[in-house]
Amino acid sequence: MPMTNKFNIVIAVVTVAFLVGLAGFAYKSGNIHKLVDKVRFVISNKPAGDGEVIVYFLKDDRVERLEESGIAGFSHMPTDLIVPKGSYQLGDSGFGYTLNREGLYRFVVPNRKNIQKIVFESDIDALLSAIAWIVTHGNADDKKTFDELTEKAKTSKLFITCGNISEWAKIVLSEKGIKARVVGGITLDDWNDYDNGHRMLEVYRAELDKWLVYDLDNNTYFIDRLSKKPLNVVEFSARVASRDYRVVSLSADTRVDISAFQAKNGYTYGFFAEAINADLATWYARVMQVPLINDDGRYYFFDSEHRKKLEGYRPYYKYIEKAVFLKKFY
Repeated sequence: MPMTNKFNIVIAVVTVAFLVGLAGFAYKSGNIHKLVDKVRFVISNKPAGDGEVIVYFLKDDRVERLEESGIAGFSHMPTDLIVPKGSYQLGDSGFGYTLNREGLYRFVVPNRKNIQKIVFESDIDALLSAIAWIVTHGNADDKKTFDELTEKAKTSKLFITCGNISEWAKIVLSEKGIKARVVGGITLDDWNDYDNGHRMLEVYRAELDKWLVYDLDNNTYFIDRLSKKPLNVVEFSARVASRDYRVVSLSADTRVDISAFQAKNGYTYGFFAEAINADLATWYARVMQVPLINDDGRYYFFDSEHRKKLEGYRPYYKYIEKAVFLKKFY
C-alpha cells in the first residue's frame, strides 16, 4: 500500500478515536448536545469543494469582513437581489451567515463565483448606499432592461450612465414603496455633444417631510454647510456656483469604468471621466445650473430668462412658472 494511503488511514483512525472518546466524556458530563452541534458546525463549514468564502458588509464608505455564523436554523439564501434580515446558508457550501444589518453583502468565492445581496427592511439610507456600491458610471450595460440589470446585480457591478442609474434606482425604490423620481440639471454654458447635463434621483423622506436629491452616479448627497440639512435638487442647483454645500459619501466604490466607457465610434471617455471625478465641484457648477424634474416623460424647469434656449435643447424640456413648479413638485 502506498505510504500516502497508509498515512490517511492512520489520521482517520486517530480522528475517529478522538471523537468517540470526546463523545464519551461529553455524555458523562451532560454536554453531548453541545458536542454534536460543535461537530456539525465544524464539518458543515468545510469548503466542500467550493473554496474559501469571503464575505463583506458594505455601507457608506466602510467595508467590513464577516465570519460565518454556523448553520443551525439557517434557511437557504433567497434568489432575490433584495432580501430581509435573516440567517442564511450559502447554497450547498455549508457556510451560514447571519445578515442582521441593512446594507450590501458580497459573497466572494475566488476564481469561482460572486454573489451580491441587499438587506433592506426600512433603512432607506442603507438601500441607497447599497445601490451606490453596485453601480459605476459607464455604458457597458446601458442597453439592458430593468430586469436584466437587476439579474446582473445579483452577481456583479452595473456599468451604466447617470440617467439609467437613476431610472433603475427609481424602480427599485418604488417597488419597496418608496417615492422617488428622476431629476437633474443642464448647463447654460456652451453646449457640446457629450457633457451638457446630469441626472440624479430625488427621494421623498417622510421623516423629514422633504424631497432629497441623491447622486448615485457619484455616490453622494448634499447638505447645507451650516444647518447640515440635506438638500433637494433646487436647493443644490442654487448653491453650485458658490459651492455653498457639503458632500456626504454614500459609498467608496470605483466611480468610473474607464476601461470600457466608449462612444459608438470607439472613442474612450477615460481621460475625460477621470478629470471630472478629480474635481466634481467644478463639474457640478457646469451641469447643474438649471434644475430639472422629470414627470410624465417631460423635464420641467422654471428658468424664464432662458426658456427659449432650453426648450430648444430637447422637445421634452418644458417651461412652467416657478410658483407652479414648486407647487407641483414640492
